Amino acid sequence: MPDNRSDLMTTKSASVPCKESPSINEDSHPVLSTFSDTMGGAQGASIGVDVRCLLIASMFPPIHGGSAVVYDNLCQSMPIGSMRVLTAKRNYIDNMPVPGWEAHDMQASYPIDRIDFLRPRILPPPANTLISVYRLLFQDVPVYSRALLAAARIVKMHGINVVCVGELGTGSWLAMTLRKLFGVKVIMYVHGEEITTVSGGRFSGNKRQQYLQCADKIVAVSAFTREALTGLMHVKMESIALIQNGVDTMRFAPGTRSEEMIIKHGLTGKKIVVTVGRLVARKGIDKAVLAFKRVLHDCPNTHYLIIGDGQLRPELEQLIASEGLSQDVTLVGQVSDADLIDYLRLCDVFLMPNRTLENGDTEGFGLVFREANACGKPVIGGRAGGAVEAVIHNESGLLVDGNDVNDIAAAVKRILEDDALAERLGKGGLQLARDNNTESVARRFLETCKSVLGNVDRRRQGKKPPSTAY
Repeated sequence: MPDNRSDLMTTKSASVPCKESPSINEDSHPVLSTFSDTMGGAQGASIGVDVRCLLIASMFPPIHGGSAVVYDNLCQSMPIGSMRVLTAKRNYIDNMPVPGWEAHDMQASYPIDRIDFLRPRILPPPANTLISVYRLLFQDVPVYSRALLAAARIVKMHGINVVCVGELGTGSWLAMTLRKLFGVKVIMYVHGEEITTVSGGRFSGNKRQQYLQCADKIVAVSAFTREALTGLMHVKMESIALIQNGVDTMRFAPGTRSEEMIIKHGLTGKKIVVTVGRLVARKGIDKAVLAFKRVLHDCPNTHYLIIGDGQLRPELEQLIASEGLSQDVTLVGQVSDADLIDYLRLCDVFLMPNRTLENGDTEGFGLVFREANACGKPVIGGRAGGAVEAVIHNESGLLVDGNDVNDIAAAVKRILEDDALAERLGKGGLQLARDNNTESVARRFLETCKSVLGNVDRRRQGKKPPSTAY
C-alpha cells in the first residue's frame, strides 16, 4: 500500500485559485532575449513561435513503461532546441539508481537534467501522525524544495516558456509554482489511468481536478482519456488536445526472426505468442496464461513468451507451475530496447488482454499494440480503456473480453490457425502504425505549444484567442 504522507504537503501554488499568468516581456527579460537571439537562422524559422518546453517526469527512460516511451519519442521528434527534460536519477519506488541513466542521457538527442528525486519515495504507511509529520518535514519537504530549485534554475537559465507535466498527481504543483514565478504556460500530458483510478490522497488525489482546471492545455492520448477528463474531472472540451500515442517506425519495423533467440528459448518450428508489459493486474496476463493452456489443446506446437517485470511476477510463476505450463510459458523478464524489437519480430501474434479493475485502473491507450503492429504483427487486446482505439478490431487485430478466458483463447487460436487472417491483420496494423508515427505526434504537440504561447500575444493585442480543441 503506497505511503500517502505527501498528502499532508500543501503549497501556495496548489491552494491558490487559478488566475491569469503574468506575461513575460522577452525584450526586457535577459535570459529570454538572449535565448531568442541565439535561436535565429533556420531553426528559428522552422518552428515559427519559439517553443522552449521543459518536460517534467519521474517515469522516463531508461525506465521501462508506456509513458516513458511516449515522452522519449516526443522529445526525439520535436525540433532541435525546443525540448528539455527534468527527471530523476533514482527510482522513487525502491530508492535505487535508475540503471543505465548516464549512458542513455549521453546518447540522447535532447538535453536531460536529473536530480535524485522529483517526488518522495513510496514507503509503508506511517504508524501514527507523529511519524507522518516527521516524514513530511524531514523527507518530503527537502525533496520538493530541491525539485523546485532545480526546475526554477532550468527555466531561468534556458528561457523556458512551456512546462509539460508528465505525472498529474505528483508534478502539477511544481508546474503551477513555476507559472506563478516565471509566467510559463502549463501543459499536462494525461494517459488515462491517473484519471480513472480512485485516489483518496488530498495532495495528489483530490487536487487532480483543480490542477487540470488550472492547466493552459491538457493532452489526452485517447478519446477514452478525453471522455474521462470531461466526465470525471469536468474539464472543458476546448481545454483538451487529443494526441494519440505514436510509434517510432524507424526502430519498430518488420524484420527477420532472431535465430539466437529461437535457439535460446528452444522455439525451433514453433508458433510463438508474445506479451510485453509490466506485470500488473490491468494487463490481464494471468488470464492470458489460463487461456494459453486452452490454446495448447488445439495448437500444441506453440510457446508463450512474457516480456517484462513487475509486482505480479511471483503470482504468475506460481500460476504457471500450478497449471503445468513450465515448459510452455516463459517469463523472460526485462530486456534491452534492441532485444524488445527482436522479441516482437519473433512472435506470430501479440497478446495483451487488458481489463479495467474495480478501482478504475485501466489502460489509457496501449502503445505496445502499435509497436507490435509496426513490426507487422497482428495483435489481441482487451475491450477496455483506450485499447479499443489502439487496436482496430478486425483491421489491426482482435479485441476480446479481458476477463473471459474462453474469449481470449478463441482469438489466439483464430489467428494462429488462419494464415490469411494473420497476414491481413499484420498488414493492416503495419499501415496503422506508419500512419500514426512519432513525427505526427510531435507535430500535434508543437501545434499545441504554439497555441498556448500564441494566446499570450493575442491577449496583448486585445484579441480573443480561437478555440484550439482537437
